[in-house]
Amino acid sequence: RAVGGYIGEMYQTWQGTWSSLVLFCFAPMIWGAEVYHIVPWIGIFTVLAGTWLLLREFLVKRAGLSKPLFWSLFALAGIFETQYAPAPRAGFFWYTCVAHYNIPFFVMAWTLTAALKFTLDVEKERVSSVRRSAFRLFWITLGYTYLGGTTYPAILLSLSCTFLLILYVFRDGKQGKQDVLREQEEQDVLREPMEWASLRKKRGLLLLLPLFLETVGLLISMAAPGNRVRGGAGFRFSPQNILVAVLQTIWQVLMDSAQNFLRVRPLILLIPFVVVLTLCAMKKREKKVFRHPLLMVLLAYLMNAAVYLPAVFAGTSVSGGYPDMEYFVFLITLILTTVYLTGYCVERRWDGEVCVEGRKKTGVVFAVLLILFFAGFYRHLIGNSMDYLCINYIRSGEMADFRVQMQERLAILEDPQIQDAVLAPMNDDQGPIMVFPPSTDPEHIWNRLMARYYRKHSVVVKE
Repeated sequence: RAVGGYIGEMYQTWQGTWSSLVLFCFAPMIWGAEVYHIVPWIGIFTVLAGTWLLLREFLVKRAGLSKPLFWSLFALAGIFETQYAPAPRAGFFWYTCVAHYNIPFFVMAWTLTAALKFTLDVEKERVSSVRRSAFRLFWITLGYTYLGGTTYPAILLSLSCTFLLILYVFRDGKQGKQDVLREQEEQDVLREPMEWASLRKKRGLLLLLPLFLETVGLLISMAAPGNRVRGGAGFRFSPQNILVAVLQTIWQVLMDSAQNFLRVRPLILLIPFVVVLTLCAMKKREKKVFRHPLLMVLLAYLMNAAVYLPAVFAGTSVSGGYPDMEYFVFLITLILTTVYLTGYCVERRWDGEVCVEGRKKTGVVFAVLLILFFAGFYRHLIGNSMDYLCINYIRSGEMADFRVQMQERLAILEDPQIQDAVLAPMNDDQGPIMVFPPSTDPEHIWNRLMARYYRKHSVVVKE
C-alpha cells in the first residue's frame, strides 16, 4: 500500500515513469545504511552486461566475427564506460539514477537481443522447442512492458530498434520469397527458405504485442500530471513541439559527439584501436557482410538521436544518469560503426582478409606508436578517470572523514527519541559520492524528504 501511495503521489506531482517509481521504493538503504554499498556494483554490472549483450549479438552472432575480437572490443568499451562516464556520481553511486537509467539500459539490451534471436534465428528452432519460444516471448513481453514505464531514452531506443527489426523481417521475407520463386522457375526446388521467411514474418507479428504494451506504458507515463510540474507551465506534448525537438536533436547529437572527444582525453585512441583489431581479426568469407556503410552510419546516428530527443524536448535540466546513458549509447554505436566501416573496406579492398604480413606490420607499428604516446601523455589520459578520482578521494583522507560524519549523522537520524533532528553541516563535495545535504531551512525539499524518510518532525542543519 505504501508503494502504491508513493507511486500515485509522484505520478501526480513529479513524473510519470511508473516502473522506475516502483524500483525507487526498493532502494538498498531500506535494509540498512551499510547495504547501500551494493549500488555501485549494480550500476557497473548493468552497464557492462548490457554492453556485452549488444556487442556479442551484433559482432559475433550477426556479423560472424571472432570471439577474441569481441572480447577485446568489449574490454575497451567497459574501460571507457566505467572510467570516463560524464556523471559517475549519479550513474554509479546514486541509486535513483542506477534504477532509472542503468537498469533500463540493461533490460533494453536484453529484450532487444532476445527479440532478434526470437525472430531471426528460426532455423535453429525445432518443433519440440515451441514451448521454449513461447517462454521467450513471455519474457520479452514482460521486459517490454517494464520498459514502457522507465526512462524515456531507453523506451525510444527500444521502440526504434524493434520497429526496424519488424520492418527488416517483412522486407527480408518478401525478398526471400522472390529469390526462391526465381530459383523454383529454374530448378523447381528449395521450398525451405520460403518456410523460414514465413516463420520470421509470423514471429515479427508476434513482436507487435510487446511493442504495443510498451507503447501503452509510454503513453501512461506521458499522461502524468507530474510531468508539467517538473517541466514547467510551458511543458506539453504537441506535434509542433516534437518537430522542433527533432530538429534541435539533429544538431545536438553532432555537437555532443564532438564534445565527447574533447572531454574524454583517450577517446581519440578508441577508433584506431578498433580499426587495428578488426584488421587483424578479419578472415576471408564466401558472403560479404558489410555491404551498406552509409546505412550503418545513418542507423547509428538515429539511435543516438532517439536517446537525445526526450531531453531536448523537455528543455529542462536532467539528472546525471541521462548524459551517462547518452555516452554509453554513443560508445557502443561508435565501436559498431567503426567495425562495420573497417570491414567494408577490407571486403572491398582486400577481398575480406588482410594478408598475414600486412597484419603483422600493422600491429607492430601501432603498438610502437601507442607505447610512445602513452609514455608521453599518460598523466593527461588518466587525470579525469574514475579510478583516479576514487584513489585521490581515499588517499586524501576525505573518505574516512566522510564516514565519521555519516556515522554521527545516522546516529541522530536513526534515534527514535529525537523527533527534531539538528545536524552538523557537511561538505557536499565528496569525490565520487553523490550527496544531497539538508540546509538550515527546515522547509527545504531535502530537509522535508529526510524528515519524512526517518519519521522526524523536522530536520535542520546548524547555522
